[in-house]
Amino acid sequence: MVAKKKDSGKSADKKEDKTVLTQLTLPISTVSRIVKSSLPNNAKLAKEASEALSECAVEFISFITSEASDVARGLGHRTIGEVELIKAAKNLGFNLFVPLMEALHKKASEKGKDKSKGKSKAGKKKDKKEKKDKSKKENKEKKKNKKKRKLEFDEPKEKKKQKT
Repeated sequence: MVAKKKDSGKSADKKEDKTVLTQLTLPISTVSRIVKSSLPNNAKLAKEASEALSECAVEFISFITSEASDVARGLGHRTIGEVELIKAAKNLGFNLFVPLMEALHKKASEKGKDKSKGKSKAGKKKDKKEKKDKSKKENKEKKKNKKKRKLEFDEPKEKKKQKT
């Protein structure tokens, strides 16, 4: 997988941006660990095989992400989520992965119901603002009660007796 990365270095000779090609890869040690966990104990893995699998994984991620982006855009979403990834997998014919993805989505949704997990940035900001407003309101109440107690304390004892 080759990605284009723009280098905005301005030189006296060229005013245009240079395009630099960089290779995207996953850490070979991580790929090797994943592959070895699927192999029998006596099997070995060549370094070239790990590198090839790493490149394949990057291609797969790019492929499914591109489709998920199209799905999200079609639904009017700006963020790719689990639902968009599941629909992308179905669209691309990766039906074998869909049940696992749906199970993981269900598990994540159940966890997301607890507190703020799974909330969008806007939802988290709203919660934070509400908490801050509540705190301000409580502080005002405390100050009001403190003033009230101070006034009661400062009143002469005779007036207190007259009240009761």
